[in-house]
Amino acid sequence: MVGKSLPVVCERLARDAGKRSDAPAAVIKNGRTREEEVFRGTLGTMAEVTAGRNLSPCVLVVGEVAREEEEEEEEEEEE
Repeated sequence: MVGKSLPVVCERLARDAGKRSDAPAAVIKNGRTREEEVFRGTLGTMAEVTAGRNLSPCVLVVGEVAREEEEEEEEEEEE
């Protein structure tokens, strides 16, 4: 879980783990509950997207699996 440490985690993933800052990312708060919220962006924008929100409990997902469904549908239509 990342919660309050999200900005640091995102920065370290880009700097130390070699993840691209433009990689799709999602934060899932209260997953699998009625209060579930999903915030989407990129690794480089996720701290801004979630700024000021109480995120705990949450998980951070990074990579193509975090891409927005609408984007995937548009890409499929183009093919």
